[in-house]
Amino acid sequence: MDVPKAEACSPESNIGSLCRTAGTYCPQGTLPADGRLLRASDNQALTSLLLGAYGGDGKTTFTLPNLNTPENLHRGIRTCVVTEGTYPRRS
Repeated sequence: MDVPKAEACSPESNIGSLCRTAGTYCPQGTLPADGRLLRASDNQALTSLLLGAYGGDGKTTFTLPNLNTPENLHRGIRTCVVTEGTYPRRS
């Protein structure tokens, strides 16, 4: 499975964007794209963008995409979801 193209992890990134790192952890302002279930009340901006697209009910819970497969982690590629940054404008 190929990892989708992603930008470098940066505080200027849009919330909900994907970024990649060769580190062993995701940097501050991001979470691992590991399919975890989160409470919507903990990150309302990200909830409004994902709307339960990857799981959860989209109201009280939501799930991050699961892109950190064993194969990608073995290759040293960690994909993160930006949780702090700029709220993206619609185009």
